[in-house]
Amino acid sequence: MMINRRAKKRIAAAEAESLAQIESMRKAKEEEEANLRLSIEQQAKEHSDSTNATANEVKEFAKKNPEIAAALIRSMMKE
Repeated sequence: MMINRRAKKRIAAAEAESLAQIESMRKAKEEEEANLRLSIEQQAKEHSDSTNATANEVKEFAKKNPEIAAALIRSMMKE
């Protein structure tokens, strides 16, 4: 009987340790996914900012140099 009790205690301890490891792995995976989401959102924001900056540069150039912008558009339409 004593052997069964000891074995049961060891089994229970091993199960508790396994559950703790599983929980730790689950938390690590959730953190990794959260970091990935933030990284993707940051990349999207940087791309958007870059695109907006480029569009603003083109608008400013067209305002300052309307003749050149018109000639550029004409040449693009011919192609």
